[in-house]
Amino acid sequence: MTLLTSMGTDSRNAPGSSGTISLVSPQLIYAYVGIGGTVTQLRNAAASTSKLSLSFMPEPGRLALLASGLLGLLTLTRLRRHR
Repeated sequence: MTLLTSMGTDSRNAPGSSGTISLVSPQLIYAYVGIGGTVTQLRNAAASTSKLSLSFMPEPGRLALLASGLLGLLTLTRLRRHR
């Protein structure tokens, strides 16, 4: 029996902030020789790893949405005071 363990790192400063998450996963690849649909012997075996890196950045759209909402509330308040 072969045990494969995946590993990773998280270099973000805080949840939701910018940084990188890396995931590394080992893989074993077997090639069997078969005759007539019956597997007879192990022909080749190879090991490899694959790495997935995800980079995160804060979304500037959230800040723009908050600013436009506050500006809209400020405008409504001023219009109601002038009436």
